[in-house]
Amino acid sequence: MTLDRTRPGTDRSGTDRTARRAWAVFLAGIAALSVLLAGCGLDSLLATPTPAGPTATPTPFSLSEDALSAALAAGLEAGETKIDLSALAIPGTYQEQVYAVFAQVLATHPAAYRCRGTLEYDLTSIDDGKTWTIRDVKPGYQPQSVLDAADRWIAETGAASASPRERVRLLHDKVVLSTSYDTAAAEAGDAALPAFSAAGVFEKGKAVCQGYAEALNVLLNRAGVPTVYASGSAKGIAHAWVLVQLDGKWYHVDATFDDPVPDTPGQTNYLYFLMDDAAIGKDHVRDLAVPACTDATHAWMWAMQDAVRLPDGRFAYSDATADGTVSTIGADGGGRERIPFQRYGKTYKTTRGYFLCVAKDGAIYLSNYSDGATIYRRKAGETVLTVFAPAGYPDGISSAKDLRIVGTNLTFDLMDDKGNVTGSGSVPLG
Repeated sequence: MTLDRTRPGTDRSGTDRTARRAWAVFLAGIAALSVLLAGCGLDSLLATPTPAGPTATPTPFSLSEDALSAALAAGLEAGETKIDLSALAIPGTYQEQVYAVFAQVLATHPAAYRCRGTLEYDLTSIDDGKTWTIRDVKPGYQPQSVLDAADRWIAETGAASASPRERVRLLHDKVVLSTSYDTAAAEAGDAALPAFSAAGVFEKGKAVCQGYAEALNVLLNRAGVPTVYASGSAKGIAHAWVLVQLDGKWYHVDATFDDPVPDTPGQTNYLYFLMDDAAIGKDHVRDLAVPACTDATHAWMWAMQDAVRLPDGRFAYSDATADGTVSTIGADGGGRERIPFQRYGKTYKTTRGYFLCVAKDGAIYLSNYSDGATIYRRKAGETVLTVFAPAGYPDGISSAKDLRIVGTNLTFDLMDDKGNVTGSGSVPLG
């Protein structure tokens, strides 16, 4: 008999009911078959389990979690489709305990990254149906198409030749920039949808948190960065993200929360990038507290919203801790500078700006909230933002949001004083 369990604490739901239904259907089938065969004198061949499911083991049983963990870890890391547990003689009633150990293995063994967190149980009777034990478990794995797509993305980003931290950033950005959050799938809550898997990221470009986390887990492990899947809740809602290991230390990375909603092409956040337990614990709760993340070396990145990478390697971003003040900073967190803007002959030391994007020549475009959400530009080689006033907009394009560069054009949405979109536009880059 096979029962199924899926990863708890994520977007998936209904797993306990699924297991109970599977057991009930199994029993109902046996009972029906027994009635049909009774007239043929064959009912004595059927040994029907008790209606409540596998009975408790008549003698005391002590689960050896170390032995079970070792067996599961070895099987998962080898990619075994069926992991033999018969030697442990685990009672069929211990499925929850087995799954708890299974989840612990996934949370602490990066080499098990190919497993999607699902587990089926094969039970066997050792005494004519009176007692059942778990013969083996069958994990669910990522399809080969996902592994192949991950390898292509690693090659496209050049992550394999980058430093470990830069590998994490490159692949985090690749997931964020290639994926939009699938609000409709999240509301539907159907775990069978592609959005609930890494395939949603690689094949559809749309996913919910589980898809983001699975994809990043696969990418980073295949790029040589030890990574594990983390499940729990964020802001009170079931959620998933990953933990990565750099120089022997663990950090949280939440690509879902770093992806702007609605999707804004070319922009990413680092608000949940390489965080420690204390920082992410403000709105995230993990199901399992291991491994511990105690290093805050990368705290300088947690203020970076609408971030873009400049040709010289620096970042330009909207500072989430300083009311959106536009800044630049070095790739190692040094040399932070505020960007001033100029209007009607007057220079202002700081700018509140959002929706940053950068052209191939290094010019920065943004919506300046210090000046009516007017589009400003800092040309390559210059230090001050000035009004971007293309043909047809002599005084600049005001009340603009969601800036993005498409080909050789700057596209944007226009909004009213309440932030509602009233139209859109597209103009050649200056």
